[in-house]
Amino acid sequence: MHGGLIKMNDKQNNVDLAKLLFNCLKKQRENENFDVKLKWHTKIEDLVKDIICFANTINDRNSYIFFGINDDFKIVGLNNEKRRKQADLIDTFSKLCFANSECPSFIIDSLEIEGKIIDVLTIYNVQRTPIFLNLDYGEMRAGCIYSREKDRNTPNKGNSTFSQIENLWKKRFGLIKPQKEILFDLLKNKSEWKEIYPEYYNVFLPDYRIKIIKENTDRDTFYSYVMKNKSTSFYQIELSFNSNKLVCYPGVLLDSGRLFIPMARSSFIKNKESPLEIICVYKYYIKGSEEFSLLNFFYDETDHEQMYALERIMKIFLVYDSELEKFEFENYIENNLKILENLRNSLDLYNYLRTNKESPNYKKFESYREDLTYGNSLNIILKQWREK
Repeated sequence: MHGGLIKMNDKQNNVDLAKLLFNCLKKQRENENFDVKLKWHTKIEDLVKDIICFANTINDRNSYIFFGINDDFKIVGLNNEKRRKQADLIDTFSKLCFANSECPSFIIDSLEIEGKIIDVLTIYNVQRTPIFLNLDYGEMRAGCIYSREKDRNTPNKGNSTFSQIENLWKKRFGLIKPQKEILFDLLKNKSEWKEIYPEYYNVFLPDYRIKIIKENTDRDTFYSYVMKNKSTSFYQIELSFNSNKLVCYPGVLLDSGRLFIPMARSSFIKNKESPLEIICVYKYYIKGSEEFSLLNFFYDETDHEQMYALERIMKIFLVYDSELEKFEFENYIENNLKILENLRNSLDLYNYLRTNKESPNYKKFESYREDLTYGNSLNIILKQWREK
């Protein structure tokens, strides 16, 4: 329905925005994080109010206003209409008087879709709600809290409902988030965590803990052999609140104890001409995922031995910017299998795993060598594909 050329400056960001737009247009309704406008607001006061309302949403997501979309949720584009500039909008907000200096954060992007220009105003999610003014502005009154509920803004000269205001204060203090989300938010600041092995605890909220539990198993994995030392141990990474387990992830200690990481996810490349045939299985992380957050938490970039070990593992693990990038790259590979096979056949980095056929480990090492070579090949092609 909305196919066509999408031209972008910041490719990944704009691809994500376009995908988000198409998904919202399919639903054909606005909500607490999504709005469409045929053109930009005539009055800057009305635009400011919309931004404040979207900043005061209860959920933890960014909000978007798309300009150049009509009431039937069709892309019509912006022609000669007056368009707002980022600098002008920032200047307007800098002159407003916000309580406690809490101010919305936003950015303006442009997309070209089907030959039509649309503008996208992203209002970033903020934790420190509610945001409100200390002085009247336009139809907004000082001290009143303007917010977004479903597809409705608080009326001019009005105020949010008591329950909405209560929930906005709860959001500020982290009382409406699931405990697992709170824990992952806390992981972003590693300096707030202390280690008493085999546990980590948050200094300010010590009920949030991470426990490392070793498995009683004697085995290795194909990526054990990309390390200087193949010694490998397996663990469970248990996240808990007040001694109640929230979630558990498999972990692995590599290179004789030099590098501890959460296990990467597995995916596969198929043969499109024979869908039941799997060409290879490989390992990957996605930036922003829970596994990637744990990887950043456990990794000490000041430890040179860890740094070198991680560099070796990242030659065979892929790191995607998003689920969308993973989908698009796998689709590209499956449509260009010759590129993958030609590169795989040219690489000899892991030939040290070759053994004679009489060796008891022959089949295992051949399988490991294939996995390592495919992982390295996919990594090289991913970098080239991004450059294109």
